[in-house]
Amino acid sequence: MKRGKIFNQLIRTYAVILFVTMVILSAMLYQLMQSYFYNETEHTLLDRSREINMILNDYENKVINGDVLVYELQSIDRSTNTRIWIVDNRGVVFTETGPIGQRFGGIKLTEDEVRNVLDGQTVVKRGYFGGRFKTLMLTVGVPVTTEEGISGAIFMHSPIRSINQTMIGTFRLVLLSAIISVVMAAVLIYFASRRISIPLVQMGQAATNISSGNFDIQLDESRDDEIGELAHAFNLMVKDLSDLENMRSRFVANVSHELRSPLTSIRGYITGILDGTIAEEDREKYLNVALQESKRLTSLINDLLSMTQLQSGQMTLNKEEFDINEVIRITVIKLEYRLNEKGIDFIPEFDSDILNVYADKAAIERVLYNLMDNAIKYSRQKGSIWVKTFEGKGKAYISVRDNGSVINEEDLPNIFERFYKSDKARTETSSGLGLSIVKSIIDQHGEKINVRSSEDKGTEFMFTLKAV
Repeated sequence: MKRGKIFNQLIRTYAVILFVTMVILSAMLYQLMQSYFYNETEHTLLDRSREINMILNDYENKVINGDVLVYELQSIDRSTNTRIWIVDNRGVVFTETGPIGQRFGGIKLTEDEVRNVLDGQTVVKRGYFGGRFKTLMLTVGVPVTTEEGISGAIFMHSPIRSINQTMIGTFRLVLLSAIISVVMAAVLIYFASRRISIPLVQMGQAATNISSGNFDIQLDESRDDEIGELAHAFNLMVKDLSDLENMRSRFVANVSHELRSPLTSIRGYITGILDGTIAEEDREKYLNVALQESKRLTSLINDLLSMTQLQSGQMTLNKEEFDINEVIRITVIKLEYRLNEKGIDFIPEFDSDILNVYADKAAIERVLYNLMDNAIKYSRQKGSIWVKTFEGKGKAYISVRDNGSVINEEDLPNIFERFYKSDKARTETSSGLGLSIVKSIIDQHGEKINVRSSEDKGTEFMFTLKAV
């Protein structure tokens, strides 16, 4: 049998197997992802409904007023893209969120699901909820529980279209990666099929080494024929895979860095309470701080998933007027345990007690947290951290300075780059994503951030915000 026929048969066989495999895997992956996203959305709605239950109890006990109740419900609505109905024990909607033109306040609901929830059941369904919505919804209904019993119901309606869009977007990315991998594999098969010989054995051995994590491979590409071209393509692929592996490792290290900070704070406060380090009269305050840290940990996961949007400059800012000095104080409280752990002195240098700025409060709080977290990490034992704020020419200037390890001058221009890492820089244990997030947030505000580092003055990050 001629070599050309063998080659064609191999290509046809490979194409058929590849097509069937892709169809089967795509169908299975789609089903798995659909189940995963629906379950995740359902669990998220159930978790937020429990949070709403606590808010309603605070409202019932007059801990908060009606304005705060509406604000909290609207915040949850915006963060989850969910319509929220609060129903009393008669089945009447007495407060809700959503577009003004689509209100159901004062309407008595008669669906079976309402009666079931008021009887103490948790209801999860998909549909139009009695025709009240024009789009398909995932609805979660839970009873409102108080010390006296069930006083009403909470219904959260999430558009299935949004869930599907997120799922399909993720599926497309995965499918695109699979197609790229398939194309690369097809190229290798094409060249390998041209000559079944010793080079094929060598490539098989090289592939085995790569699967074991060994990327230090260089095939001989000196031949001026198909084998030489294949060897060259293989060497390029190894380089790309090595770069991809390095990027993956840096990303994992960055995720660990981002998740470790709130976990360390929570663990520190709980340990302090359990071993008696924190006085009994201060326990409630630190438990509240730990609770806030756990919420920040949850939002951090969403931040990582939306990193592409952040880097592309499409992040939506919710700007408001607030006191930047107060945000700094709150951030210090969150990091108090770590400051005490290393014996670090926090030195505030505020030109005035109050310095109001106009920015996204949550985003700027994250900027301060990341910068101060880095300052603590790279400060020496019993070192010092200075946070300075002052106003000039309509701008508020905020700087975070420490007297820890110094960033080399050649690394300073790259310190904000995504996934940047240098063995000589202070980012040697981090992928640099934290500072990249800081830079992206400041850029979204149209402001500037700079860094300088020297042996005599330490390392200082300074950024600007609009002063009001």
